[in-house]
This record gives sequence, structure tokens and C-alpha cells, in this order.
Amino acid sequence: MCDDGNLVYGDGCSDLCTYEISEAYISGTITYEGVSEDQDRVWIMAYSEPEDDPLNPAGEPEYVALYPAAPQSEPNEFPLEYGVVVAPGTYYLGVVMDLGGDGDEGFGEEDFGVFYEVEGEVAAIVVGEDQAVTGIDVTLTQPEGPELGSVSGVVSFAGEVTADDSLVMHLSSTPVGDGVDSKKEQKYKPVEFPVSYTVPNVPPGAYYVIAAFDKNDDLQEGGPGEGDILINYVGEGNPVQVTVAPGEDVVDIDIDLGP
Repeated sequence: MCDDGNLVYGDGCSDLCTYEISEAYISGTITYEGVSEDQDRVWIMAYSEPEDDPLNPAGEPEYVALYPAAPQSEPNEFPLEYGVVVAPGTYYLGVVMDLGGDGDEGFGEEDFGVFYEVEGEVAAIVVGEDQAVTGIDVTLTQPEGPELGSVSGVVSFAGEVTADDSLVMHLSSTPVGDGVDSKKEQKYKPVEFPVSYTVPNVPPGAYYVIAAFDKNDDLQEGGPGEGDILINYVGEGNPVQVTVAPGEDVVDIDIDLGP
């Protein structure tokens, strides 16, 4: 872990608590104009070639910095000072606001981003050997569109729970029996039942609400395993979709995972 007394980029230790292998970096300030929740994350991606769409780039970024670094870390405060440690070279910087912090599975329709520009054009950032390129400031503005809502409720479970287990709430286009096609999700770890959950920043639409108890927090690695439980929210005994209108906070979507 870091022992140089600070988390300043370029002096040997980053805010990811990893030792830096280069003193070359890009830094600046991100200003945000919009609504932000604690779960939201900012992705800062340095590309070696110019891109057209930060949400759906043609190539892979050479370097990525996440703020906060982990989903359970302290939430962002804006203006946000950032830094990306890079090797010497030429880069194009993309910045994405990941509403809900679920961009690991791909960015959603509610997410948005921009590239660093100068006078309205995507600009190259040239980084020399051991050079600190500062002042690469970016403004993120939440686009106008349908007002986002939320889904909340309580999940109960009477079974054994350990510190390695997690609960993931999915808003899916399909019920459990047809495979989970998650459009929004919210993860809780460590988990203590009953869990009062909220899935924020939900676009208008109809969703199956699914509670996934993930024994040992390894569900994404190979699908449901021993001890994993996936349950749909049901109405009159059958899975039903929950409709979220623009700006609506849908409450009391409770699920019992059983004994």
C-alpha cells in the first residue's frame, strides 16, 4: 500500500494505492453540471487514436482511471481533480459519467461523456518523458432528456450470510427464467438482511426486478452456483414488470429470498 504520505500523481503513489511506474501523467479538473448520486463513477480514458463516441469507442483505451476507484469508496465531490499516469505518447482523453456506477458491464443509455476539446475540436495531448501535463480540464453536462426515476424496496432473507456474500438488485428486460438482461443494477456488500435497497437513475421503462443473493460474490464468473439465489419480484404468483414513469420513484418493491 502507499507509504509516501500522499496520493499525488507522479510522485510515486497514486490514489489507487499502487506504485506508479512512470512520472508522466495527465491531470486536470472535471466540472460537472447535473444530478449525481453516491453510486455514480467517472471514467477517464486515454486513447492513442481519436474517437467519435466516448460511450461506444472503436478502440480500447490505453489507460483508465476511475473515480471513485472502487464502488464502495467515498463518493465523488465536484469539481473533481483527476490524474492519469501514462507512458510518453500522444493521447485523446475521454471522460464518461457512469450513472449508477455499473459501467463495468458496459455504459447504458443514461450515461454520457465527452472528449477533451480545444476550440470545439477533439485535441491531442502530447506527453513527453517524465512530463506532467496539467490543466486538462473537462466539463461534463448532463443532457436534457426523460427525467430519471428510481426503484426501491426491502429484500428479506432468513438464511446464513457471510462477509463474502453480496446482494445485487437487477432491473432486467427479462425474468430470471429467460436469463437476466440487466439494464440497471445496484450491489450491496457486505450485506445484512433485511436490506432496504434503492436502484437510482432509472430511465423510464418497464423492468423485471430481480434480487440476486450471490454466495461468495462470484456469480458473474460462472453463473449461478451452489448457494446462489435469484428471485423475481412477483404479482399474484407470477413475475411482473415494474413500470417507471419519467421522474417516478417506485417504492415498496419487496422481495423475500426465502429461508
